[in-house]
Amino acid sequence: MNEHNVHLLALPNEILLLTLKKLDNIDVLYSLLGINNQRLDIIAQHQIFNRFCVDILPRVHQNVKSLIVEFGSLECILRAGNYPNLTELQLFNFNKAVISRCFMDDSLFGHIGQQITNLILISNENDSSIISEEYTEHVYAIVFTVFENLKHLSIVPSSINDYPPLSLYDLPPMTFSSATLTKLCVNVYTFDDCLALLDGRLKQLTTFIVQIDFIDDWIAVPYNVDDLPNLKCFSLICYNGTRLYRKQVLPLLRRMSYLEELTLYIHILDGPKFISGTRIDNEILRHMSRLHMFTFYMACEKDIGNPTIRISKSDIERTFTNIEHRSVACMIDYFDSINMISRVFSLPFKFDRLEHIGNNIPNIQFNFVSYLTLWDLKPYKHKFFVRLARAFPILKYLLIWNMEPPFFRRHESHLYDTDWCSIVEFPHLISLEIDYVSTYYVEHFLNETKTHLPRLTELKVNYQQLNLVTKNFTRDETRQGKQASQTNNINLIQRLQQRQSLGTNFVNPYYPFNPNYMGGNILNRQLYQNNINNGQPSSCTCTCSGMSYGPPIACVNPQTCVTYCLQRYSERCTFVTTYGCCGSSCQYFQVHSLQTRHCVCNCVGQQFFHPADTCVSSQACLAQCRAKYPQVCMTGTTLACCGEDCQSYPQTVADACSCKCQGNIYYPTPRCSSSEGCINTCMTVRIYY
Repeated sequence: MNEHNVHLLALPNEILLLTLKKLDNIDVLYSLLGINNQRLDIIAQHQIFNRFCVDILPRVHQNVKSLIVEFGSLECILRAGNYPNLTELQLFNFNKAVISRCFMDDSLFGHIGQQITNLILISNENDSSIISEEYTEHVYAIVFTVFENLKHLSIVPSSINDYPPLSLYDLPPMTFSSATLTKLCVNVYTFDDCLALLDGRLKQLTTFIVQIDFIDDWIAVPYNVDDLPNLKCFSLICYNGTRLYRKQVLPLLRRMSYLEELTLYIHILDGPKFISGTRIDNEILRHMSRLHMFTFYMACEKDIGNPTIRISKSDIERTFTNIEHRSVACMIDYFDSINMISRVFSLPFKFDRLEHIGNNIPNIQFNFVSYLTLWDLKPYKHKFFVRLARAFPILKYLLIWNMEPPFFRRHESHLYDTDWCSIVEFPHLISLEIDYVSTYYVEHFLNETKTHLPRLTELKVNYQQLNLVTKNFTRDETRQGKQASQTNNINLIQRLQQRQSLGTNFVNPYYPFNPNYMGGNILNRQLYQNNINNGQPSSCTCTCSGMSYGPPIACVNPQTCVTYCLQRYSERCTFVTTYGCCGSSCQYFQVHSLQTRHCVCNCVGQQFFHPADTCVSSQACLAQCRAKYPQVCMTGTTLACCGEDCQSYPQTVADACSCKCQGNIYYPTPRCSSSEGCINTCMTVRIYY
């Protein structure tokens, strides 16, 4: 400070503010905004906000009818006036701290809580360790207590990461009840919670917008299932697959014969091969004579009975001959010889999420989709990503799962260079998850001469691949990957480095997960693969009838984890419905009674479960698997079991050997004594399937 020339930004905030006060305040404040200096922006905004609360709000508070405010500013704004006419409040960055700091303060919400009729909470609380039942009791229920006269309540996430869902399990029957609420927008945990909200506790409800995490067949108590004559608008979204569309969803829709607007997003497992227009007419529209707006996305995931018979888009489109279905499109993806996903949806596509897309993208603009996942056994080429960027113009979150790089034959090698005829640009993409892909895709997305990602701030990638592609962060063409790693992803990089240090004690992240595993539910496979990121390879995770648990125990194999869950969560976890995991190693604990002798087999590392197949012995099951999957289930490499014989099956599967070599996965032997032994086998045996 003894220098004759001192830079303005070298001054402490206190001296800087005293200096600025000597000047014209308005000119100074506006001159500081937008000059790309975060410190000056904060100072200027803070001063403007203080003047707003001290000088402006006390003069106009009696005229304020609606407030849109961030949680950190809420207390200052509410203390600036009484707001006698305030009826609408939109609160950003809502979390549990709002309850204790604001909602429970009578000096702030004593009278305002009675006035608010329209409340919108934009939640930023997405901690996976939060228990939904406790959060419902200590947060959501208090919202209803404070705001007694609500007519409209919406709880929405601030990003693609959802907030803790509402869960009414084991709570008093009148929790989350209201005699005035007419519109509710909320995320719930299970289908049981959706039924609870429609059991009469919200008597005036006319609009119900709900996103359900899991649709299962476990109902805590019998709920009122009377018709819902007051309900005019209903939206149901469930991103996780369900086998209970006909058993649970359709009966609920039949109670809504007075609906005028219906929105439906559902992924059906092991149902029909596709949803036809005739089926929609007979099962839904015929029962809703007043319906004038139907927005839908309905996907069907199913094993193919006969791989030689394939459904085409025209087969599906011919079923939509009714004039009401004029704006309908469909997609079909065949992922291998036995698995397919068909989709039908209304146009324009108005949902913000689309998952498990293969190479077949229709010539349609998905103008609302911000979250997209790609999954295919066939490689994606550059021209595919060119079409992808055009079809999804506002994409913000992209996840890719594909281990197969494009293949160019020798006489086609010139296509490798000409393939990059244009740069792919995702102008709004902020999050890219490519930790289960071939190195080809890592290079494709991080190379600025091939893909331009100007807003990328979050990158999830395998550390070894990232280091290889960026040449240890020294390659100029991959600067966007380096930039992303220096912002929000340094923790991810450290976790990946920690994963390397675990050595052979850590389960191989490339352990194969077959699409037919868990009955073809690709979503569940992805869930368990992500367990490797928790840094605790011995942690226990189990799923029972659609509900996930993380019991605080260490386990040495999946069977230990499952045994604990069967004892601890006996009301949901049964021998037939429980999956268990240690780290990334997941097994299905398949112990059936003698009356339900279902067939389970493991073919050199890949598991197949057929609940529809029965067998009289493990030998018969072995014969079924070898006949159905001859390319994989061969003599000497296949394990099979029926009924009680499956009690020892999980440990047998855990001993299976698999290896990944240059993007390809091989299964040279069904058993191995150690990771080193498996690697040695892979290096000495050449096996092609």
